[in-house]
Amino acid sequence: MIFLGTIVNFITIIVGAILGSLLKKGLPEKFSKAILMGMGLCVVFIGISGLNLGYENLNALIVVLSVAIGVILGELLNIDDNLNKFGAFIQKKFTKNNDENNTFGKGFVNCTLIFCIGAMAINGALKGAQGDHSIYYAKAIIDGVTCTVLASTLGIGCILSAFSTTIYQGLLTLLFYLLITSVDQTGYMYNYIINHVGTVGSLLIIAIGLNMLGVTKIKTANLIPAMLLPLGLCPLFNLLGI
Repeated sequence: MIFLGTIVNFITIIVGAILGSLLKKGLPEKFSKAILMGMGLCVVFIGISGLNLGYENLNALIVVLSVAIGVILGELLNIDDNLNKFGAFIQKKFTKNNDENNTFGKGFVNCTLIFCIGAMAINGALKGAQGDHSIYYAKAIIDGVTCTVLASTLGIGCILSAFSTTIYQGLLTLLFYLLITSVDQTGYMYNYIINHVGTVGSLLIIAIGLNMLGVTKIKTANLIPAMLLPLGLCPLFNLLGI
């Protein structure tokens, strides 16, 4: 079942939002920071484990070009800023009379952006379409814990992010599944492309983890185009014999 990882992710976000909203006074700041730091380390580990470093045909030049060109496209499209503007728009719609203390919309927007924007959602969909739900299982735990922490201060509005995240990840998984089933899965080029997409995606996952740890402030949303570039670069490099 290709949607199993997404379903598990949906459940953990729901549970996290409910548990967090029950913590009316919020978690002590030192515990919130400690938990998020721990989750950041886990994200970095997941990214490193998916780098396909043992894959003998991994072309480092494809990976480097994908990231370099991808970040330029992301900056030109201003993906990160535009998504944040959209989030602010949604927040304004949920906030009555410009009441800044109304955190319902803020909880929904913040959680949706955290859970949907980033490589784990895309890479998890790619793996899920192949029957491997390990990334989404790990993401489910991270999202559940994160949602608990955020809901403890932002309230029950965080629970709506479960639905937006499920729709987003479900559509991505279906898209990748349709693409995969239309390709000869036993072919060399298929595995070549999948391993390079996975490696670039894992670099983005590491970036998310480093951001969570406060080490960097990378605009990970602007790196999303990088994951699509191996789809064209791999066949091109194979044709040129590079």
